[in-house]
Amino acid sequence: MILQFFFKRLSPEKQVLYLKKKGVALGTRAKNGRKIYFYMLRDLFVEVTYMNDNADEARLAARWAAEHA
Repeated sequence: MILQFFFKRLSPEKQVLYLKKKGVALGTRAKNGRKIYFYMLRDLFVEVTYMNDNADEARLAARWAAEHA
């Protein structure tokens, strides 16, 4: 819960950097022709969609953090 509070207050670019450093990449999927990346941070699961589907860019087109189950 504290992690979610902390994570939501980061800028999207810092969220991506934090995910890449501390998170576990679970995989990818395609939706509407876009590539969506899944990450896990302890009990927080995050879906990330990058601009131009390039995971090397820190700019995000959209992001969604789902609460733990």
